[in-house]
Amino acid sequence: MLQWIKRAKQTATREKRIAKTVELAGQNIKANR
Repeated sequence: MLQWIKRAKQTATREKRIAKTVELAGQNIKANR
């Protein structure tokens, strides 16, 4: 059970990081226009 929670947290953290990266990339594209 604890391992599952740890894995779920790692997945959530990874998804947040990806979302932030995508958001920053979008801002950079807008700024470069």
